[in-house]
Amino acid sequence: MTKEEKRAIAQIALPVLADYLEDSDFNMAFKRQAKRVINEIRYFDKMFMDNADIEVVEEQLTAQLAFRELTLKLVEDENGGQD
Repeated sequence: MTKEEKRAIAQIALPVLADYLEDSDFNMAFKRQAKRVINEIRYFDKMFMDNADIEVVEEQLTAQLAFRELTLKLVEDENGGQD
């Protein structure tokens, strides 16, 4: 896998991970650390999106939605279709 491919995967997966972390129920100490990670991911994502062409932004959002659907499907399959 090339560095560009790894970067593209990170740019797709990290914002989705930030959403999942944000929606998770953690104890207070972990929640503080998770918030720091979330803020760093959001900052990185904003820098990328602010400097990208509209076509790239649309592709990125489409890929993030597909990744979210894939992860949710994997969790559902793992849980036997139960949440």
